[in-house]
Amino acid sequence: IQGALTLLSPSFHDRGKAVIAGLTKSLDNSSYLRPEMRLLLIKLVSLHSDTPALEAQIKSFLDDLPSMQMSFSESPHIDQRWRDWNFLYQFCSDLKAPEGLEADILAVQIVCVSQVQKWSEAEKMLTEGMKRFPLHPKLFLAQLHMLILMQRWPEVRTLMKAANLTSDASINWMFAKACLEENNKSCAELYLNPLAQKNVISSATYVLQAQCQCTEKVSDSCRFAITQGLAQDPLSTSLLRIKFKIEAGL
Repeated sequence: IQGALTLLSPSFHDRGKAVIAGLTKSLDNSSYLRPEMRLLLIKLVSLHSDTPALEAQIKSFLDDLPSMQMSFSESPHIDQRWRDWNFLYQFCSDLKAPEGLEADILAVQIVCVSQVQKWSEAEKMLTEGMKRFPLHPKLFLAQLHMLILMQRWPEVRTLMKAANLTSDASINWMFAKACLEENNKSCAELYLNPLAQKNVISSATYVLQAQCQCTEKVSDSCRFAITQGLAQDPLSTSLLRIKFKIEAGL
């Protein structure tokens, strides 16, 4: 944590691009702390007036929103402030939006405010943002993330009817999660199928696949989803709970 804060100090600005490149390369397939590190990258890139790089980092952060819906066991080797969004909020609260990225930065800030459960503030920001930037896809993602955290499933379902099946992996994941929350397996599979066909399947997708496949009997697809997901994220309590439940039933 102290190292991250040091990187943001003015004395390190001349080395910022090298640090950004190194941090970007260090991100792997594991979802554990990846969104949090992406937020730090957004903050670092914003200090260097590189609009294309900032846009790319914001896209990666918002594409990774499903990872923020996962739960993990705490590692004794990690400073747990990386899991505390009240602490991490400082990385996005004062982000300055360059011309053309106002809606993108606002979407990131809505996500941050939602993570600290300041619901009225998040909804106010979203309402004002939708007026300024109607139908903006980044704000739509932030809206879905907020509604899922608040468990407002009827509103998510309304958005599903409006958006239908999309090519956006994060949106499809959120819609699949909403389907599962309402015990609609066929609906969830409709949105999960495009995700399962990607070259790289996230552990967040494996979580939903396991929830879908491990309900009635322990099938090969159930075991595959759990095994592949835990290979990426062995600390995922979302997957470990499913694994322990089916093992207890054998």
